[in-house]
Amino acid sequence: MKVVLTEDIPNVGVLGDQVQVKPGFARNYLIPQGKAILTSSKRNKELQHRLEYVEKLRQAAIEKAQILAGQLKEIDLEITKKAGPSGRLFGSVTNKELEDLLVEKDFQVTRKDILPHEPIKTVGTHTVSIKLHTKVKVEVHVKVIAELIEAETPAPEAQILEESPVEEVSVEETEEAIESPVAE
Repeated sequence: MKVVLTEDIPNVGVLGDQVQVKPGFARNYLIPQGKAILTSSKRNKELQHRLEYVEKLRQAAIEKAQILAGQLKEIDLEITKKAGPSGRLFGSVTNKELEDLLVEKDFQVTRKDILPHEPIKTVGTHTVSIKLHTKVKVEVHVKVIAELIEAETPAPEAQILEESPVEEVSVEETEEAIESPVAE
């Protein structure tokens, strides 16, 4: 069954797409929820009017995404992670961390829209694509900085153990303590 989507549906299509779906999915979910309109409608004038409206919405969404893409090109993303001496990170930079960075800078992007070209596992500058719309993608540079790890200092408990004197006990004293009954 052919329908025109009136909003973005994951794994189906985006606003304004004409897609082929199963009849039950269209009749039971998409059309009653107002998420799609049937293309083989008997009222052709109404269909044409709704298609024009959907196309206007689609163009507005693309324009909004292009404006957001222009703003994203201007920002610098920096993240600090623990790294070894060779510059290799302990772990990697995740999409969730990148999403949090973007939210801090007032950009509403979901982590599913962030597409790194490769896993970010080293210190340096990396390029990440962000899909704002099916027709709009933007490249953003992420600078990964190594977190300075201070020289390890012994734990306070270890220092106490090192400083406290250890009493030497002879074997005879130990055997006498084991053999003597404990006073109750």
